[in-house]
Amino acid sequence: MPSSPPPAATTGPRWLRFSEIAGQREAIWRVQAAAAAGRLHHALLLDGPAGCGKTSLAVALAAALSCRSRPAPTAPAPLDAVLQAPEPLSWPLDACGSCPSCRKMPDHPDLLRLSVEEGKTRIAIEQVRDVAAEMAYPPHESPCRTVIVRQADRLSPEAANALLKTLEEPTRGNLVVLTTSRPAFLLPTIRSRCVRVPLRPLPPGTLRRLLARTFPDASDASLDLAAGLSAGGMSRAKEILAGDPGAAMTAMGDFGRAVDTGDLAGLLAAVEALGPDRDRAAADLDLLLVLLRDRLASAAGQSTLLGTTASSAVAAFARHPPEAVAVEGGLVSEARRNLEANANPQLTLEWLATACARAVARARRGSSPDG
Repeated sequence: MPSSPPPAATTGPRWLRFSEIAGQREAIWRVQAAAAAGRLHHALLLDGPAGCGKTSLAVALAAALSCRSRPAPTAPAPLDAVLQAPEPLSWPLDACGSCPSCRKMPDHPDLLRLSVEEGKTRIAIEQVRDVAAEMAYPPHESPCRTVIVRQADRLSPEAANALLKTLEEPTRGNLVVLTTSRPAFLLPTIRSRCVRVPLRPLPPGTLRRLLARTFPDASDASLDLAAGLSAGGMSRAKEILAGDPGAAMTAMGDFGRAVDTGDLAGLLAAVEALGPDRDRAAADLDLLLVLLRDRLASAAGQSTLLGTTASSAVAAFARHPPEAVAVEGGLVSEARRNLEANANPQLTLEWLATACARAVARARRGSSPDG
């Protein structure tokens, strides 16, 4: 396969062409194959972890469809060949990066975006109506207008129903791309109107390489932790590095030891060190779930996600009976769902700590830990 062209020479914010997106060859191949066959659906649903490349892929598709210099799309190589090809990799459908249309990306008049506005928690129906009104007219200068709905799971019920009507009655010359890390939170009727394109979590090695470019001064240990704890998402990895990965691991170790002893004062102190706000609490719960998974993997002699970089934190859970650890994982997942449902972060973590301590104590007595 030919090598990829030089980076896009844009005059606005940086965006990525297909050839520059890391770790998502299978998802890109699906889109390329559909476009080459003339079967690109009018609505796509890109789902995957936060920061895995969903919006980048959507913008790359919009740029390729609007590019004035691209050749007619041809079928990509077979998927197996694409997955095994060395870097750099070029794609038959891709933006040139230098024509007048590409230079307008990602602020092209035929690229519309819907997302949660600052200070809001939901995408409002008025936003959907404004975009739907725009879609009633032909694209300004491209063969196809692309509408990207970021965090589509954040649509208000009214906005979701308004978008559903647009998807049910598609107008020529429009492509709608929804992105989400929580597809189950979308209306089933919206999901059924879209072609799903799943994106994979980015491998830790890929994430570490990308992080090293963005954070050249970060230590190797911090890069390893951020890549391992991010669940395959660049956004989460950046949040970890922007904070203090070492402090987070220390807090997790304190939590594990407090749950082990069941000391109430220790549990409250451990909780106090965890989530001072909703976002931090959610991040800590994600980290805790990975640590519990590694505890079970270590006990079974399997490889761990975090490797030796988190050995001290994992060791804090070593005295938790395996059957209790499994229950603890379910409790953490329940706490995560409660946070998403707007539960109080501090009360949620306090409930979790006491519930985990109770599960460990019951398992030690020979009782069912989830009783």
